[in-house]
Amino acid sequence: MINKDTHLKRILEALDELVLLQDRTKAPNPIAHQYIGTIVDNTIGLLTAPANSLVKGSRNVTFSDDKNWVSLMQAVHRSFLSSLHTAVEISFERILEDQKIKAENKQQKKYKEKLKTFKSINEKLEAFITKIIEGIPLNFRDKLDAVLELTSLNKKEKGTWRKFFIGMTILRNKVSHSNSTLTQQEQEDLKQGGLKALVLKNGNLQVNPRMYKQFAEFSLNFFDLVYSSIE
Repeated sequence: MINKDTHLKRILEALDELVLLQDRTKAPNPIAHQYIGTIVDNTIGLLTAPANSLVKGSRNVTFSDDKNWVSLMQAVHRSFLSSLHTAVEISFERILEDQKIKAENKQQKKYKEKLKTFKSINEKLEAFITKIIEGIPLNFRDKLDAVLELTSLNKKEKGTWRKFFIGMTILRNKVSHSNSTLTQQEQEDLKQGGLKALVLKNGNLQVNPRMYKQFAEFSLNFFDLVYSSIE
């Protein structure tokens, strides 16, 4: 049973404590302080919603500068895309586990094959390198490819879904970093993944809340296809 009073008390205490940092983290303080201040301001905004929901409150977050509002929206983008990407990956893992399927680690396979091409290498060094290679974890694409193999989708359909999830990964990574400029390859990958509308002419990324429902719905549609194939 959730103790709402306790949660609310902690949230309000956190808000009061974070507000105390604002003078220290705003301009003209050093840029590192301002960066941390941006995170503090974003967190104040994000904590306001759960605080209001606990007691049907009407707390408002106001901004002295439009940049602060934009920063808060970027934090929401990061939260949504990172959380959705994590949920999708965990779902891949659960499906593979339930089906008793072990995904192929393509990076490990690549490096092990490369290691075999070295003729003059002593056993200890080879064992050391092999241990490092075997420590490389499965990545998102390995798990995606293994799940795709469980479906009845044809090669073209699998390619379409693969491009969509690669696009999601690019977005998750980009909104988590300060530089939103896309490389040429990233621009092409997003366009091939059906996400052309998010690529501006200058090569920057354009994200808005209207995409949330589409990303969630496409992900749901994919898992519907997967479950219908393995039932």
